[in-house]
Order: sequence, then C-alpha cells, then structure tokens
Amino acid sequence: MTSAAPADILATLAKDRHKGVRRSVAENRATPAHVLRTLATDPGEDVRKDVAGNPATPVDMLRALATDNEEWVRKDVARNQASPVDVLRALSTDAEYRVRWSVAENESTPIDVLRILAVDKNEWVRGGVARNPASPVDVLRPLATDKNETARRGVAGNPASPADILCGLATESQEFVRMDVGANPATPVETLLTLATDRSGNVRQYVAKNRATPVDVLRGLATDSDRDVRVKVAQNPASPVDTLCSLAIDSHEFVRWGVGANLATPVETLRALAMDRSGEVRQYVAKNRATPVDILRSLATDRSGAVRCDVAGNRVTPVDVLRDLATDADTRVRGGVGGNRAAPVDVLRNLAADRHDDVRMNVGRNPATPVDALRTLATDDDEYVRRAVGGNSAAGAVLTESVGDTDLHLKYPADPVLGPARRFRAPALELPDT
Repeated sequence: MTSAAPADILATLAKDRHKGVRRSVAENRATPAHVLRTLATDPGEDVRKDVAGNPATPVDMLRALATDNEEWVRKDVARNQASPVDVLRALSTDAEYRVRWSVAENESTPIDVLRILAVDKNEWVRGGVARNPASPVDVLRPLATDKNETARRGVAGNPASPADILCGLATESQEFVRMDVGANPATPVETLLTLATDRSGNVRQYVAKNRATPVDVLRGLATDSDRDVRVKVAQNPASPVDTLCSLAIDSHEFVRWGVGANLATPVETLRALAMDRSGEVRQYVAKNRATPVDILRSLATDRSGAVRCDVAGNRVTPVDVLRDLATDADTRVRGGVGGNRAAPVDVLRNLAADRHDDVRMNVGRNPATPVDALRTLATDDDEYVRRAVGGNSAAGAVLTESVGDTDLHLKYPADPVLGPARRFRAPALELPDT
C-alpha cells in the first residue's frame, strides 16, 4: 500500500457513471480539493449541491457555486460555515427565500446581516435568525413576539436566548413553542418545573429528555401516565440510577428499550434487560457501549439475528466474538461486523469478498477497512458498495504531495458508531420518535 492510494480511489469514484456514487465523494469531508474542484462543475445539480455543502470545499469553488443557477446549490453554499463572509452577504439578498433562510441559520453570518434578515418578509428567514445561536439578544427579543409561530419557536429553542425571554415563551398558548422551551438546555430550572406539569404530554416529553432537567423532576416524570414521557426519561442520560432501575421493569417495552440504550444504566440492570422477553429490548442492550463484555458474549449467541447484529456492530465487543460473528449465517450479523471499526483487518478483508452486497457495503464505509480492500470495493458491480467507499472518511485521509494539490482539507468529524448497512437495517434499531 502507498500512502497516496486512498486519494486516487476517490478520484476514480468521482468519475463514476452513477450520480449517487459521485455524490458520496462530493459530500465526503476527506475528499481532496482537486477532486472537489472537478465535482464542482458536475452536470448533476445534486452533486454540485453536495460540493457546495462540504466544509472542505476550497473557498474559490464556494464563490463560484454561490452564483450557480440552481437554488439548491446556492442554498448549500449559504449554509456552509466555511463560506466566506462576502459570499454570505451576497446570498443574504438572494431572490429565493430558502437561500436567505440558510444564511440566517449560518453561525458564520455577520451580525449586521442577521439584523437585516431578522426583519425579512419571509417567516422562515426570520425563524432562521431566531434559531441561530450567533444572533444577539437585542435581535432575539423582538423575534420572541413575532406574529409568526416559526420565529417564536426559533427563539424558544435557541440556547442563546436569555432566561426572561424563555420564561415568557413558556406561557405561550402554542404547544410547539412550549415544547421548544422545555427542550432548551438554557431554560431556567423553575420554568422546567412548571412545564413538567404542563397539560400537554408533548411538552412534558421535551422536559423529560432535557439533560438540564433536575433529577427530582425526572423522578416525577418517570411515573407519568403518558408512556412517551416515561420513554424520554428512560433515554435521558441525566436520569438517576434508581429511576432507570424502576423504568427497567415498566410494563411497556418502549420504555425498557430506552433504559437498555442508556449509557447511564447500571450493569445489573443491563444484565436483567439482556434476558428480557422482548427481542428489541435485548437489541438495545447489545448495542449499548456500556454493556459489559460478558453480557455481549452471551448476546452473541442470542436466537435473534437482530440482537446478534447489534453485538456485531458494538465497538466494545471482543475481537474473538467478532471473528465468530463474521461467519454467522445471518447477513445482517456479518454486515454488523463489516461496519465495526474494532473488527480485525483480516476479517474486514474476508468480508469485503462476501457474497452479499450489503455486507460489502458496510465494509466499504468502515474507516478501519484497509486500503487494498477499499480499492477492490471501489470497482464493485454494486453501485451502493461504491457509494459506501466514496463516502468513507478513510478513503481520502492519507495523502501525499504527489496528489498534486496543496489546498488539501483533512478535517473531518468522527463518524458515528457504524452499525448494520442501511438496506438491511435490523428491526427497531431506532428508538421511537415519540
């Protein structure tokens, strides 16, 4: 392997006949500048849009894309925090409100521009300013009494909003406004106490999921008659241990799901939930990084393939268990291993040749996959496998001067925990959006 190899993989995929593959390269923060320059002139609007939204895109390309004929391309330049101030100023007067809206939400937008957008004729633009944490208090105050609910909701959910404004909005007749105040980490404790007894279960839910909500309030909400409120308490990492233990025996499995997924859940409670009659509850225990190794070993032989799949995707699962799961008959399980950063290199190489394209797709998007395997997967017959490689942060992170472009951007965020491939997601992998 040569150190420049990953970059040329992306350069090749940037010319793929399928637009979806080119899009994955265009939105990859590890894609080198010279490849992004090529994609910035792609005939596909969606490809240019993804380049426009990529923080790694060179400034001169952002300037060019800011004048693109397509509104959605300009919109993504407007929301890109790497866009220069003069570009944001120009886009703040764009004829399309969605472009101005994106400028209004961008934390890099100058305050004088935010002041102008705060009185824009379009409610969504004003709402964007209201949601922007960079908006000064004197701009937020009038928006808190805006005639349109969109702007008031923006202020209600803005962590930069001062306490007196949030207290006022907590008495709003509009339920959605009170919900946003309840979810705001800046909301004063006394206001959260009031909202915890709100007549609306939706408002109480938002208080229940707020990490700033006091422990005694969470204890009270844990006995709420509304199941969905209890679910949010169960999911909240700020919930006290005794409350989580009580919710672990709740009659509704959705509540137990939340406890099983919570990193704050004590080991003995996780141990009990690992034997829950509900397969979905056991799934959440299996994917929880706080679950002890001995429990993961036990769940690795669970009768449910979905549970084994989540053990396979858990980065704290022991290597020997991952090796065993890599040969599981269930495609989902092998896919979970293929997407796991902790999987050994030799296992990933083997899975890169798996007969099932979904397994190969997960290997293709795994940053731990070795370059030689990525190179093979980059020419896979399946478009989605190639897309996965194109979006892999590791595919462009190792570069040398031989790439031929000095304007290289190597900043990219840590990827989320890689689990099963999207196309064969195991049942109930996401907690209910209650």
